[in-house]
Amino acid sequence: MPKTEASAPALCSRCDKPLDTEGSPQWCKACRAAYQREYQGLKKQLSESRGYAAGCSAMRDRLARMFAQWPSARLSGAEIASRIMREPDPGAAELPPFQG
Repeated sequence: MPKTEASAPALCSRCDKPLDTEGSPQWCKACRAAYQREYQGLKKQLSESRGYAAGCSAMRDRLARMFAQWPSARLSGAEIASRIMREPDPGAAELPPFQG
């Protein structure tokens, strides 16, 4: 039996505008572009936060190694701060590889 009524046009699942693309998910071009912009921004933000966390981890490891040299020393906060400030900045060779 042939269908007599026309099928409804496909709509974007995000904004309910007529669909102008094919494939899955069923989004229009504008929604796909907005998603990609948002995804790239979040990807950059995640990469930066992972890099920050890696730097903090490297700093903790370096300080732990430095203070392990004085296992029985009784140091005040000012002495600890002074020793930390006298330590040279770690070079890029000492830092763990960035996995972003």
